[in-house]
Amino acid sequence: MNNSKEIEGLATEITVFWIKFLHTLIFVVLCVSVLYALYSGITNRLNFWTAVALGLIAVEGIVLILNGWRCPLTRWAERVGAKDGSVSDIFLPAWLANHLFSVCTPICVVAYLMILIRIMTN
Repeated sequence: MNNSKEIEGLATEITVFWIKFLHTLIFVVLCVSVLYALYSGITNRLNFWTAVALGLIAVEGIVLILNGWRCPLTRWAERVGAKDGSVSDIFLPAWLANHLFSVCTPICVVAYLMILIRIMTN
């Protein structure tokens, strides 16, 4: 019986690892998208990749809105058995994971505004 619990625990750890890996990969892609959008707005280099970056950011926003401002991967990690959400479902230090929205949102808003201004003045 103990062996069964060990196997179950190992399966949970493996599943949580892959959720964290996927969540971290998405985080990196979105951070690059936000920074690229900001770069595009600053340099007035609006191109296909700017549109891709803005689209990815918009999709993330829609997903968060539809899920009550919680990432579905966080809920999945908690259901599988991860400890309390954001810190345990991504490979980031706790201080950064806990402040992602407060850091990334203003940068994203500035990027969108700069791009909008560039589009309207060109």
